[in-house]
Amino acid sequence: MDGGGRLLQSVNTLSGAASARLPAARQNLTTRNTAFAPAYTFPTPVVFSAPQGNALITTVETLAASTHKRAGLIFSLALIAAVGVFGALRGGQYEAFVAANGTISDNIARALGFGVAAVTISSQGILPEAEVLKAGGITPNSSLVFINAAQLRENLLALPAVADAQVRKLYPDRLTIEITERPAYALWQKDGEVRVISDAGAVIGPLTDLRLAGLPFVVGDGANLHAQDFTKLMEAAGDQHTKFRAGIFVGQRRWDLITTNGVTVKLPEHNPDAALRVLAELERQNRILEKDVIALDMRMKDRVVARLTEGGASS
Repeated sequence: MDGGGRLLQSVNTLSGAASARLPAARQNLTTRNTAFAPAYTFPTPVVFSAPQGNALITTVETLAASTHKRAGLIFSLALIAAVGVFGALRGGQYEAFVAANGTISDNIARALGFGVAAVTISSQGILPEAEVLKAGGITPNSSLVFINAAQLRENLLALPAVADAQVRKLYPDRLTIEITERPAYALWQKDGEVRVISDAGAVIGPLTDLRLAGLPFVVGDGANLHAQDFTKLMEAAGDQHTKFRAGIFVGQRRWDLITTNGVTVKLPEHNPDAALRVLAELERQNRILEKDVIALDMRMKDRVVARLTEGGASS
């Protein structure tokens, strides 16, 4: 008994029933804890493993080998292309290709729809269209992308017949060229070909427009550069100027005039306008140009020498 009147018992002296109940109570406590404990399940651990040394080396070597193969292939293709281009250049095939089809860049641009489908040329119509296109290097193989409009304008301005020019590119495939030509001043015949010339003697183009047939007509070497001298002679002839159809520049120093009925009038080198005024007066008074004459020589100051036709000489 303890001081409180209670019986002191050793654990070891517990009754068998109590001893029997203790394990069951412990078991029940364990069961309850397990039943009410949070149900947390650890995730499956991730295992990181370093690659084996040989495997890493093998991967790097494989990648390097693949890169070397690609580089080798690219180099080989580039070498083949270079050899092909060199051979084409040396053999002349590339020049032949460009002549027939245009440059590589022009071919690519045309394939993309940037060729030259139409060229519109606005001008007075004296300068031939072919000469305009030639000045710009424009062919059916050209592409609009690679036409230098500024350079084309400079090329056109270099033509004697062109006073001004404007060039416009209208994408994807149109080109317009506006040309201001120098005014037609006279016609010049040389080597059997009649050309339209400016007041400075520059050739504008061949005579293709019959509306220009009434322009002053000069013939011979250097006559184009002295066309203004010829027109001054026509002014000196006054109302008789319509009877002269051409002037031949002889020896690049004096003029022979050809009348509408085929008479040749030989003018002196110096003061030809004075001699022509005398002739005009003779024509008004005597109709000398309508006589049976082939030529009138006025190169001497004090006389006029007439060469008669066969009929005029025999009568």
